[in-house]
Amino acid sequence: MITMKVLGPFRAEVDGRPVDTRGRLGRMVLLQLLLARGAVVPTERIIERLWPTRVPPSAQTSLHAYVARLRRALEPERAPRTPARILVSAPYGYSPWTGRRWTPGCSRTGWRPARRRVHPRSWPPST
Repeated sequence: MITMKVLGPFRAEVDGRPVDTRGRLGRMVLLQLLLARGAVVPTERIIERLWPTRVPPSAQTSLHAYVARLRRALEPERAPRTPARILVSAPYGYSPWTGRRWTPGCSRTGWRPARRRVHPRSWPPST
């Protein structure tokens, strides 16, 4: 099971094993795909969000490298040149975790619910 923790520092886990998301831009790529909730995210949109002011000439190549590193980190047991199961290439973009519906807080769809729920009136905690 893949768990993404976005409250506090961004962290990813695969079957309880922490995953190195490979730097700030790698985390940004993964977070964009996560926020898409299973939809294909066009490469142009990812590039615009990674480099909002000035897109470098090597942006497309850099994006492919970030995705390749994330795939190796998320699926270390996957053999080279075999299709990815987690970050999937799609026409004109990438899609996370195809074949599932991703809804926060619902373990049957791939998300692990929070262990402790915080009621809005109880935040911030009293000291």
